[in-house]
Amino acid sequence: LTALPDAAFHVKKPVLYIAAKRDFVCQPVRSLPHFDRYAPHRELVELDTGHWVQLENPEGVNAALEGWLQRLQ
Repeated sequence: LTALPDAAFHVKKPVLYIAAKRDFVCQPVRSLPHFDRYAPHRELVELDTGHWVQLENPEGVNAALEGWLQRLQ
């Protein structure tokens, strides 16, 4: 196998990252350095939920998605 160049991992499209403040599986503090490196123009929304953000706070997720999509236009 050939190694992919570092540039292949950089996201050049808009990114919305919805982070769960009480997620002990995918802790936002561990993800953010990777987003800063590979998707520096991402938009971050933190919700006060556990791991299953879309189940624990569907209204918050929908509001974040709707706002983000509107800002893209």
